Amino acid sequence: MNKICVNAKTGRKIAGYTQWEAAEKLGVSVRQLSSYENGKQRIPPDIVTGMARVYNQPLLIMFHVRDYELQLYELYLGMRNKIAGGNENAGKSIYK
Repeated sequence: MNKICVNAKTGRKIAGYTQWEAAEKLGVSVRQLSSYENGKQRIPPDIVTGMARVYNQPLLIMFHVRDYELQLYELYLGMRNKIAGGNENAGKSIYK
C-alpha cells in the first residue's frame, strides 16, 4: 500500500531518497532543499510540482501550491489597500 503525504520532507523519505539524491533530481542544492523542507523558505510551485513527480506524491501540489496562491492573494489585497489610500473596503471582494 502506498503512503500518502502532504509534507515535502516526509514525501522524500517515503520515496527513499536522501536529501542529496532528491536535490539532484529536483535541480536544487542540498542547502536549498533543506530550507524548503524545514520551512525556512516557501517552496516555489515549479519545485513542488517536481517533488510531487519525483516522490510520487501528487497531493503535495494541492497543499503547497494552494498555500502559495493564498499568500500571493493576501499580498495583493494588502498592496491594493495601500494603493487605495487605506480605504477599508479596498481589500474586500465586490462579489458578496
